[in-house]
Amino acid sequence: EALYGIGPVRAALQARRRDLYVLYIQNGLDEKHPGKRKALADVLWIMKAAKRLELRVETTSKHALNVLVDNRPHQGMVLDASPLEMVDISALDRPDAMLARAPVWVALDEVKDPQNFGAILRSSHFFGVCGVVVCSKNSAPLSGVVSKASAGALEMIDLLSCKNMMMFLRDSADNGWRVIGTSNSPESEVLGDLPKNVPTILVLGNEGVGIRPFLNSEADCVLRPGTVDSLNVSVAAGVLLHEL
Repeated sequence: EALYGIGPVRAALQARRRDLYVLYIQNGLDEKHPGKRKALADVLWIMKAAKRLELRVETTSKHALNVLVDNRPHQGMVLDASPLEMVDISALDRPDAMLARAPVWVALDEVKDPQNFGAILRSSHFFGVCGVVVCSKNSAPLSGVVSKASAGALEMIDLLSCKNMMMFLRDSADNGWRVIGTSNSPESEVLGDLPKNVPTILVLGNEGVGIRPFLNSEADCVLRPGTVDSLNVSVAAGVLLHEL
């Protein structure tokens, strides 16, 4: 699988969840990178890490990199690595009552757009979410597009897969998890004084139709994030996670 972009490549080298094959770098990238100082520092860090990991490095042209990633924004760097695999799960275990901060997970109901998927992973990682659960079917597959949209969060965050989202939510609730659904319906509650520090699964739905109604029926409450359009699922994720 081709990972592209400085952020995802650095994250993949840090996380070491993949088998690493070849790092392709654009000619002269370490000398004339057009980005800011941090981007150049990241490029130098990646090159040192590749040497330390004894990863094969090949310099090539921008055109060759464009071909590798179908003209996506690679920033002069492409990593050939094994695909990531999700862990199958039927329910979350009972949360640890001794934790100072209650854990939060995000469950995605048929989010199919890889850009939205990546943006949700980015928000989830930023806000300290423990991990993300998706359906094993009708969800965007893990890919270089998702990793780039996530700014590398895909490489870091825990990812789980369930066969039946309704049973996953029901069984997790039986184990002590609060389930929060989301909807743009007028019947849903506006995000307000939600009890905090409660082990929570936040369910976000499909970009076009939202959460399937029978899943919201499993929720302890159904929220809409104030004035934010819940169809903009990645923005809604950030707003709701900020309050949890």
